[in-house]
Amino acid sequence: ATFSAERGDFAAARKRFQECLEGDGVRHGVLVASAVKFFDEHGDFELSTNIFKRRFEENPDSIGARVQYANRLQTVGQFEAGEKLLLDATEKD
Repeated sequence: ATFSAERGDFAAARKRFQECLEGDGVRHGVLVASAVKFFDEHGDFELSTNIFKRRFEENPDSIGARVQYANRLQTVGQFEAGEKLLLDATEKD
């Protein structure tokens, strides 16, 4: 996907990133970081946010995934949802 993006073939890069993220692809931090960067640079903030959501949903007990998702929600203007996600974690602990 990165090579396609570097060649300027953004459609192929987008498709390849989506293929790589299927299944447990959202568990791989390097892949997630690259995909989010790519999608954000191309204005697809909703898709990037969904990556963080899927990562969190795959492992809701992971504080790292929770914090990343909460930060992302706040970044895209969903402040209350991000705060609630963090507050929910404090109730569990």
